[in-house]
Amino acid sequence: IPIEELQDYKNTYFNVDNYFTPFAENPYYPLHENSSQFKSNRMYGNVELKYQATNWLSLMFQQGADISNATDKIWHAKNAPSPGSWNDGANPEGAQRQADVGNVVEGSEKYFEYDSKLHANFERTINADWGVNGLVGLNYNDRGFRTLYTSVEDLTIPGFYNISNSLNQPESVETESHRRLIGLYASATFAYKNYAFLTLNARNDWSSTLPSGKNSYFYPSANLALVFSDMFDLSSAKISFLKFRAGWGQTGQDTDPYRVLNILRSANIPVRGGGTTITFPLDNGDLGGVSGFSIDNTLRNSELKPEISTETELGAEMRFFSNRLGFDITYYNKVSKDQILPIDAAPSSGYKFRIVNFGKLRNRGIELAVNATPVKTATFNWDIGYTFAKNQNVVLELPAGLSQIELEDAYDAKFLAKVGEPLGIFTAPVPKTDPQGRIIVNADNGYAVPATTDAYFGTSQRDFTMGLTNSFNYKSFTFGFVLDWRKGGVFYSGTADLLNFTGNAYNTTYNDRKPFIIPNSVNEIDNGDGTFTYVENTTPITENTVDDYFYHTSNKAMSYYNRILDKSFVKLREVTFTWQLPKEWLSSIKSTGASISLFGRNLYTWLPKGNRTIDPEVSNYGNDLTSEFGEFRTGPSTRTFGASLKVSF
Repeated sequence: IPIEELQDYKNTYFNVDNYFTPFAENPYYPLHENSSQFKSNRMYGNVELKYQATNWLSLMFQQGADISNATDKIWHAKNAPSPGSWNDGANPEGAQRQADVGNVVEGSEKYFEYDSKLHANFERTINADWGVNGLVGLNYNDRGFRTLYTSVEDLTIPGFYNISNSLNQPESVETESHRRLIGLYASATFAYKNYAFLTLNARNDWSSTLPSGKNSYFYPSANLALVFSDMFDLSSAKISFLKFRAGWGQTGQDTDPYRVLNILRSANIPVRGGGTTITFPLDNGDLGGVSGFSIDNTLRNSELKPEISTETELGAEMRFFSNRLGFDITYYNKVSKDQILPIDAAPSSGYKFRIVNFGKLRNRGIELAVNATPVKTATFNWDIGYTFAKNQNVVLELPAGLSQIELEDAYDAKFLAKVGEPLGIFTAPVPKTDPQGRIIVNADNGYAVPATTDAYFGTSQRDFTMGLTNSFNYKSFTFGFVLDWRKGGVFYSGTADLLNFTGNAYNTTYNDRKPFIIPNSVNEIDNGDGTFTYVENTTPITENTVDDYFYHTSNKAMSYYNRILDKSFVKLREVTFTWQLPKEWLSSIKSTGASISLFGRNLYTWLPKGNRTIDPEVSNYGNDLTSEFGEFRTGPSTRTFGASLKVSF
């Protein structure tokens, strides 16, 4: 059914009672009946004061602030299939669609960040050949947030979205976070004849998120650059600029707040053998309730160390033909030690997760940037930019006693860190096979028998990334577009899982959904003496079980080929068209320039045959390492269209 035909979600055949499956909802129903309102007020900016103490020394103080206050309201409509309707059980499976009891959520969010910097900048000429400039600085950063959300379920009056509209007690969740960091740093650049430069940097930070008394970390760096085009006359070789650089440096990083000491949470206690849960606070009649708290299920770590990354870099920058053609190439080798991550805890510990210093990880790769101006006339310019990057990472060490760490999972698909492998490999069930590689099938139901161990499905690491920008300028008009190609890697798709369950995935139309036998399959016969015989499988997947064939609960051995997908894509990232307004139009308002632009972003995505489901860039697993796992039934990516007017004075 074309999805646009479902827009009339109150139609007899597309409504709550008769939508084709009891396991999903007409997508147009929540679009019209569920909604949210988010309002935010944000104030940000900075104030900078400068004082020229001497002809070689200046002082600078900068105070920045970013403060926002927001309110949020989310509501979901109350509905249920009518008694005796298709979705109330009058379907071949007798399945009943769960009622939507309706809910309303209201919340407030407050975020703040204050950043203070005090610099002493200096610049001295030592003699005709040597010069030095640099700074000494102090940085104080204070940031945090507080959120408070209250929700209630099972609305009494449908369509009335108010916290009071339920017999249930509202539930509130409050989250607060606060982090402070103080940094003391210095930098000095020594220049020789303006073609040789040595830069030395050092910084020490003190962070409130690390253990008290162990929250100081120091990280230095050094960079050397030689500009050969200033050392020698290279104009005869059509070289406009030639620079080589080498660098070594360390960077330090703290962690999120509240990972050092264990924290308390409101308690929910399962009753052994009773099938119920005691939820606090308890209603205790005239006493007004009894609160209960327990230690959170994540074991914090009072011995945490800061993450330190050590990187070596070599690079060169070249420009030719009066800067019409340029190259910038970089090789890097970066080793990160003591990354701070939550990992699974042993069940015997009583915790689900524990915070640890991860181990050691190496990233090694190259980056290339090319800029060219193929056409340049008095009225027309064509500029091209090309980028290429290839990164290879490998896990060098894990915490003592561990050969692998599970970073994330969904059902039977696992996302692992394993020594000697790239960070983030996927494993999942696969079929058991005979010595000839044929799939072994259960003779009773026709489904593949899972192998005893999970198999490797790939890594989240990409083979390479490429970008291409084009800009065409004719007189006062500029047209540009950006292409982005990311090749390789795999990801887990919860959307693919859902589409395979509902039958909306393309692969579920296999054999027109008629009975079939798994190709190249056999049955395994135990001879009773430790040997096995394999005979041709004749057990079909029937019309009654073809839908279960594509779901992991019944056929997990074959399901993850359709859920762990190719991560490659090519995107038309952006298209822009800009018109610089004639200056004579602006004289009356004393403007020095103005432009009108039209733009579109994320306009088109080309996906490989290994992914006919969803944009690999969408993820609801956060923005850290776990985001590389993939997505779990998130919404599609969005296209953006807009216009802008820029005026300068």
